[in-house]
Amino acid sequence: MHEVMNIAEKDKIEAMLSEISDMRLEMEKLKEKMNAMVSNIEDVEAAIEMELKPNILRIAEGHGDLARWLHIAAKPSEEILMWIAINELEDKVRRLECRNYFSDIKS
Repeated sequence: MHEVMNIAEKDKIEAMLSEISDMRLEMEKLKEKMNAMVSNIEDVEAAIEMELKPNILRIAEGHGDLARWLHIAAKPSEEILMWIAINELEDKVRRLECRNYFSDIKS
């Protein structure tokens, strides 16, 4: 009977070793997939660093330049501000003359 148990135990051990071997194969496959994913991630990181980042910086610089030019273009010149002020003063003078004219007529 002792031999029968040894054979049963040997079968169990062989089954366990077979399972361990299968698990090792699966782990190797997973390692290969993980290495491929790491390689892909490194490629993406390199693309971002070498292609996208400089392009984003160029766009940001262009945006800054556009903002500066818009600020300069939108700023009214001294001459335009002076003409606006003159027009407002002329309008006030006209209104005062009209008031004086109508007040002279009433009296």
